[in-house]
Amino acid sequence: MSVGYARIAFQNERKNMLEIGQRFTTTQSGITGVIKAIDNHPSGVNRILLDVNGKERWTSAPATTK
Repeated sequence: MSVGYARIAFQNERKNMLEIGQRFTTTQSGITGVIKAIDNHPSGVNRILLDVNGKERWTSAPATTK
């Protein structure tokens, strides 16, 4: 699935809005990059593709709980 230039946003359990193009810092490793894609999995984990200095890196964040 290609997200193209669509603006995709959802809310994680920490009440922070995640959006494509936004800077994001990973919790454990402290690596900062720009969000390129957000993939919401049914398991309750959101996979986030980051651009870190021109290299792609996947990370994860908890999904919204209802």
